[in-house]
Amino acid sequence: METTATLGYIRKETLPQRMVRSKTFWVVMLGFLFSYPLYRSYYRVLPPELPIQFNLPSYELTNEFGKGFGSRDLDGKVYLVTFTKSTCDDFCMKNMGYLQKIQQRMKGVKKESSLVTISLDSKVDTPEVLHKFARSLDSNPFFWNFLTSKESNKVSKLLSDGFRIKAVDDTYMEKLFLVDRRNRVRGLYKLDKLTINKLMIDIGLLINRDELYK
Repeated sequence: METTATLGYIRKETLPQRMVRSKTFWVVMLGFLFSYPLYRSYYRVLPPELPIQFNLPSYELTNEFGKGFGSRDLDGKVYLVTFTKSTCDDFCMKNMGYLQKIQQRMKGVKKESSLVTISLDSKVDTPEVLHKFARSLDSNPFFWNFLTSKESNKVSKLLSDGFRIKAVDDTYMEKLFLVDRRNRVRGLYKLDKLTINKLMIDIGLLINRDELYK
């Protein structure tokens, strides 16, 4: 008679091993992974709102297509206002390069936002001149608007009474005014790489805050 004896060692499972083998563990884990981002998003504390600098009056100038364009066309949008001259030197063209990058970075929110560039030399910058200038920058006419006026005092009045610029100089060609959906100026920014990064964040906050839709 043949007898076979089998000796074996049964390894005891650790707690992590038992958890991994448990269906309940995976249900709980998947639920956590799904709900935690939602929880953080819901209870996330946003930065404080940008202060209201001042209200802009209603205005209308002439765009590069020779048509009237102004605050009524921008109603409900967050937009940026810049100043320039088509007779730009290297300093001014450098600023235009920054604006091209801003146009590219705002591509995803172009329906809710706009970029407005106002000429500081309305005698030279006719709509026809601005049209050529805008095309040389590959501007999107549905997003980036170039404005001028046959009446030079109309632009001057908007600068002084609207944007509160008392003495116009070239330094204003390297600055951006951020305007909210209610035509209120919320910030003034310099055209440089670091400031533009902050500007992108502030634009996103203005577009998404529920208070601005009320």
